[in-house]
Amino acid sequence: SIPSPCVFASIPYIGRLSEILASIFSKYEIKVAFYTINSLRNSLSFIKDPIPLLNKSGVYRLSCGNCNAAYIGETSRKFSIRIAEHLREYNKYRFTNVVVSRSSFADHLLKENHTFNSDTNIDILHIAPDYKIRTNLESLEIYKSSTNSAILCLNDQISSSTVNLFLSLIHI
Repeated sequence: SIPSPCVFASIPYIGRLSEILASIFSKYEIKVAFYTINSLRNSLSFIKDPIPLLNKSGVYRLSCGNCNAAYIGETSRKFSIRIAEHLREYNKYRFTNVVVSRSSFADHLLKENHTFNSDTNIDILHIAPDYKIRTNLESLEIYKSSTNSAILCLNDQISSSTVNLFLSLIHI
């Protein structure tokens, strides 16, 4: 006589239900092996430290600490690096009579003798590593700020074709 081949089934162990299933399988000469769902490896393998928001790239807003002025910017580098550049421009000219820097946000602070608090006046608007997505989101945020009467937008105005695109999207 030729012995019949053994048939195995592997099912997750979820308590009494798994034992009931194993007894049903045994009636049909199917041997059951259990495996755990909540193994130590599964619990530890996906643990990663989250990347701090300021270490990402995308679109940001810097707000003046004394008025409703705001600057919208985009960066492919870390937010912290780009924002530090704005502040470096501000600090470079803060104690001089020069009010022309490489940052329109720093220019505003210098011309108006206003302040900036990096703890409360930075908003990360969008995380966007892709250049095209990032620049379109920046244009959208500049458009939204420039059409909001409560915000003094410090950015150069966006092109009329971009404005027409946003207007057409709004009316879809």
